[in-house]
Amino acid sequence: MSQPDRFANLVPNTISPNLWKNPSNVTAEQLQKYVSLDQIKMNQSFKNYRRSIFYVGGTLIGFLFSKFYVDSYVKNKIFGENGNGGEFLTLKTRNTIHDYTYNRQFQRMRYLTEERSPDPSDLNTSSQLLIDLGLQLQIPRSAAIVQKKVPHDKYLL
Repeated sequence: MSQPDRFANLVPNTISPNLWKNPSNVTAEQLQKYVSLDQIKMNQSFKNYRRSIFYVGGTLIGFLFSKFYVDSYVKNKIFGENGNGGEFLTLKTRNTIHDYTYNRQFQRMRYLTEERSPDPSDLNTSSQLLIDLGLQLQIPRSAAIVQKKVPHDKYLL
């Protein structure tokens, strides 16, 4: 004789006829009306997507309007209406004409007192090496010393 299973009442019945229909007991009419749990989830998701179209669409349209507005504003601010420069090029400073004059005078004095930099001897080729390579050296005439002049004001800030 077989003994009854002692653990049968401890294991729950995992097959629920409401969730998984037994195909051998289902009629054709019930089979057509049957909707699975996955199909219910998909239908609910599609319903949520349809309801969110207005929110997502409104957000995208808002982004587009703000992009067009900001792009046109920035273009006018930097390049101007006719392309000759906008308000972005307007110089705003606290310096006075006296400050600019002082800076120009300082740059002039700095330029005139600057010493000439000597030629770096390690970068020049020695005349003996050039003669050895077969080049004829032309002895340059003594160049007249040119007096240094200050550049025009437009080159000085």
